[in-house]
Amino acid sequence: MVIEEPYSLDVVRSLNQKPMTPRLSIQWVLLLMSATFVHVQVHAQSLRPDPARFSFVDIATESATPSHVLPAAHPKSSFRAFNAIISTENEETIPTDFQPQLVVTYANGRQEKITLSPFQEAEPRLGVFRSDLVYVSTSIRSYQISWPNQNLSNLKVVGEWFDPGAVVANPNQVNDGNPSLRANCSAPLPSYVNRVAWNCPSGQAYTTPPASYTQVTHLIVHHSAGVNTSSNWPQVVLSIWNYHVNSNGWSDIAYNWLVDPNGVVYEGRGGGDNVLGAHFCGTNAGTMGVCMLGNFQQVEVAQKAFDSLVKVLTWKACARNLDPNQIAFHPSSGLQLYRVSGHRDGCSTECPGDNLYKLLPQVRSRISAVLNPSTGINDPTDVPLKLAISPNPGRASESIWLNFESQGPKSGTLIVFDSQGQVVQRQPLRLTDGKNTWLLNIPQLTKGQYILRWEDYDGLVVLNQRLVLIE
Repeated sequence: MVIEEPYSLDVVRSLNQKPMTPRLSIQWVLLLMSATFVHVQVHAQSLRPDPARFSFVDIATESATPSHVLPAAHPKSSFRAFNAIISTENEETIPTDFQPQLVVTYANGRQEKITLSPFQEAEPRLGVFRSDLVYVSTSIRSYQISWPNQNLSNLKVVGEWFDPGAVVANPNQVNDGNPSLRANCSAPLPSYVNRVAWNCPSGQAYTTPPASYTQVTHLIVHHSAGVNTSSNWPQVVLSIWNYHVNSNGWSDIAYNWLVDPNGVVYEGRGGGDNVLGAHFCGTNAGTMGVCMLGNFQQVEVAQKAFDSLVKVLTWKACARNLDPNQIAFHPSSGLQLYRVSGHRDGCSTECPGDNLYKLLPQVRSRISAVLNPSTGINDPTDVPLKLAISPNPGRASESIWLNFESQGPKSGTLIVFDSQGQVVQRQPLRLTDGKNTWLLNIPQLTKGQYILRWEDYDGLVVLNQRLVLIE
C-alpha cells in the first residue's frame, strides 16, 4: 500500500519542488518582539525562479496577519488559486469550528471576505488547519488571513498563490492521448485532454519517482469542491496539479481522471492505465479515482458531465469485469464498498457532494445497462441515509455524537470496527423519519481510527463512516 505524504508544515515548497520550471518565492515573516509586531521582509530566490507561484509565511498572535501586496497576474490567467496551512505551536488544538478567512482588496478599494474550507483529501491532523483551494479574480491587489471570534495565539500561516497563466502555454485540444486504452473493451474510453494539452509542467510522463500500479477493483467518484464556473477549465486542472504537487508535496495530481461541466475528460495522474492515485485517504490500492470539477454541495451536475462520468466508469468496469451494483471487500481500506462508490463511502468527507452522491445509483444502473443490455435500466433500491459524526476527529475521553438523517423510518445495525477490522460493538438501532441523534457510548475506545457501518436487516451495507480519535 502506497500512502502519499499529505504535506510538510516546515517547508514552503517554492524553492525545491522538482516538477515546476523556474520559480520565485516571496516570504513574509512576522515575529512578535516586545509585545509588538515587527515586519521583516525576506526575499528568497532559487536558481530557477517561478513566476507562477508566490508563497508567504506569517507568524502572528492576533486575529489577522498583516496585509500583503500581490504581484500583478499574468494577462492570460483567468483566475488565481490560493490555499493556506494554519498551525499552532506544539500541536495545540485548533477548534473544530475554526473558520479562517481570506480577506482580499481589489484595485478599486473594494474588500471581500472568503471563508476557507478545510481540505478533505487527507486525514485531519491535530493542531493543523489546511484549506481547500479557492479561486479568486486576477484584479486582486492585496490580501490577508483573518480568524475573527477565535482566541488563538502564535499561529503559523503558510499560504500560496498560483497563477496558471504564467505556465508556458500549449494547445488545449481534445485528443486520444493513448488510443490503446480505448480498444480494450466494447465500451471504449472517450476522447480526452492529455497532460501535455492541459499544460502539466512535468509533461506527459510520470517520471520521479517511478509510477506505482494497482489492480483496480473499485471506482471512486470525487468532486473538486472548487469553482463551479470557469472560462478555462484546463487552467483549473493545472491549479489542482500545482496544489497537490507543490503545496501538498505529492508526486503528482491525485486523481486518475477529471471531468469538467462541459463533459470534457482530462487525463490526471501520469503513468497510464492502472497507475496508483492518491485520492482515497491513504487507502488507494485497488482504486481508480475520477474527479468531477465543481462543488456539488452547491450546484447540480450538468448532463454532459454526468454522461462523460458514466462513459469513463463504464470503460473501466468493462475492462476489469466489475459489476457496478456489487458490494465487494476493498482490502486496502478494510471496507465493504460498491464497485462504484463515492469518496465519502470510505472517508469522513462530504465529497463528492450531496448532488452528485445521490446520482450514484443512476450511474451504476447506466453502467449495468451498457455492460448487460438485456437487463435494461433498473435502479437498485436507494436507501437515503446520512450520518455525521461530531466531533470528528474527537477524543476518546469526550462524547461522540452520531447524527443520522433518514428519509423514512429504518431499522438496522450499527457496527463499529477498529483499525484491524475487529468488531468493537454491534448495536441494533431504529431510526425515525428525519433527524436522529445518538451518543456513541463505548468506554473502551482508545486513540486510533474506527469504521462505523450501518447495515439494514438484510445485511446490505448502507454506509461506512470513518471516526478518528486523536487521544
